Amino acid sequence: MNVKFKYRKLIPVLLLALTAAAGPVYSEDLISRHREEGTMQLIMQIDGEIVTAELIDSETTREFISMMPTTINLYDFYNRIKYCYFEEPLSQKGPKQLEYEPGDIAYWPEGNELLIYYRHDGKPMRSDIIVMARIKSGLEAIKEHKGSVEISFQFQE
Repeated sequence: MNVKFKYRKLIPVLLLALTAAAGPVYSEDLISRHREEGTMQLIMQIDGEIVTAELIDSETTREFISMMPTTINLYDFYNRIKYCYFEEPLSQKGPKQLEYEPGDIAYWPEGNELLIYYRHDGKPMRSDIIVMARIKSGLEAIKEHKGSVEISFQFQE
């Protein structure tokens, strides 16, 4: 039996295994289809509890989606925000604002941070944020966790 032929049969199996291990890659076509259907959803999991959010289309949001699926440890800031630092900055091509609402998931370019607002203390941000999503259900799961928390993020296909 030809040895080269034997290994050639393994190539598709190895490619499939590598693709599965890397997780889904969200193509621009997939994101466009969901955008057109109005179904751009973010699913988060916190200690088995599910939090859902509706994504807001922008280049910043699309870069955030490209990181998924991912699990991130978020820290607490003054009992109103869960946050983490990104290693690399995201695009700043999204609508900027100073105001936020509980349930907003935003990118803060000045600090290169992901922010999840779960309470409002009446104070606006001191510099612009780009809101990437709004939580639709499960905000209580975030509020209940004091201090840091590990959250898994996944784009709803």
